[in-house]
Amino acid sequence: ADPEMQASTESTALKQDVVAGIALKQSSLDAVESGTTQHFYLWNMMMDTLVRFNNETQELEPGLAVSWSSEDGGKTYVFKLREGVKFHNGEELKASDVVFTFQRMDGSSFGNSVFIKLESIEAVDDYTVQMVLKKANMDWIYTMTLPYTSIMNEKAVQDNAETGTAVGTGPWQLDSYEFGNYTKLKAFDESWRGAPQARTFTFR
Repeated sequence: ADPEMQASTESTALKQDVVAGIALKQSSLDAVESGTTQHFYLWNMMMDTLVRFNNETQELEPGLAVSWSSEDGGKTYVFKLREGVKFHNGEELKASDVVFTFQRMDGSSFGNSVFIKLESIEAVDDYTVQMVLKKANMDWIYTMTLPYTSIMNEKAVQDNAETGTAVGTGPWQLDSYEFGNYTKLKAFDESWRGAPQARTFTFR
């Protein structure tokens, strides 16, 4: 192994607490209500979308969906979910969570632009979701990479409408927050993406 690379990795692993300053205030824990850059940082760390877009390769990659297919010229889409994925509250990701997430978009500030294109969404089984669009859209897969399509846990949102929307499947989970001051995250070691290299991350 490259000594410099190894040293860099080791020094990164030793960082327990990371603090980052951002110019604009974070003011929401709900991905469907916030579509601004300072909130995208949160969603990308705490949440996951069905499909991921790799900025380096400019290609689509599996996210919470390991595979997808389209029918009817891009009017019907079927997503096969990754099995064994855990939410921050210990619940396992199921197709019902995906259906719940998209139905929650109805009337929301940012998610509504996605919801209005859906004719129906159905959990075919625990790990299969079918979406039927009102009109064929070959770019729908790219829509599934947008941060405000991040998948939420139905039970978490029903248990706590305020903080439940922050319960995702990403490598960071909500620790504490004071809007306009800070948002503190803590490591979620059971994330399917792997454990973070620090214990806490605070936006100020």
